[in-house]
Amino acid sequence: MLNAATLVPLVSHILHIVGAVILVGGIVYLRTVVAPGAAPGEGDPVDRLYSGRRTAWARWVGIATGLLLATGIINIVLVMKTYPNLSGSYRAMLGAKIMLALVVMFLAAILAGTTPAALELRKAAQRWLTVALISGLAVIILASTLRLFRTPTATGTTARPAPLKQPLLLNKISKHLPKQPALEGTSPPIL
Repeated sequence: MLNAATLVPLVSHILHIVGAVILVGGIVYLRTVVAPGAAPGEGDPVDRLYSGRRTAWARWVGIATGLLLATGIINIVLVMKTYPNLSGSYRAMLGAKIMLALVVMFLAAILAGTTPAALELRKAAQRWLTVALISGLAVIILASTLRLFRTPTATGTTARPAPLKQPLLLNKISKHLPKQPALEGTSPPIL
């Protein structure tokens, strides 16, 4: 059943994905379709790259960036409240995801802009679109990985998924192996 406690995270998550789709999808299109076909030579590099549609792309970059920043903050707050004991490796991966996402947003915005820096970066548009594309794909991979590491327990802490049970054959074999003394605070090895 949907209530405020479930609706806010759901809507925030959906809008975050929509923002990512717009931004990364647009970068994929620019890098693979538009930039290779942009006519080299004289004239304004903006017109060569965007064929007069720079303003439309810049508007979508702004919308997507706004969605990603707003929903990203909401999502981080919700995750930290729901899972207060996240591991250091989770937090490190989250930090890497945020930094790479900021790189993607920056490159998309600067390449869609009209500042002198934007004009300079557009001279090597394919290179910077490639950096943005690879960073965007890395963000998607990190985001998917991070979702796997959040498992609530009854105490509100996070726990790793239970280890798989050993196949029957390994159980029979392990009965005949010498027992290893268990170290305090560790789990038994998985064969």
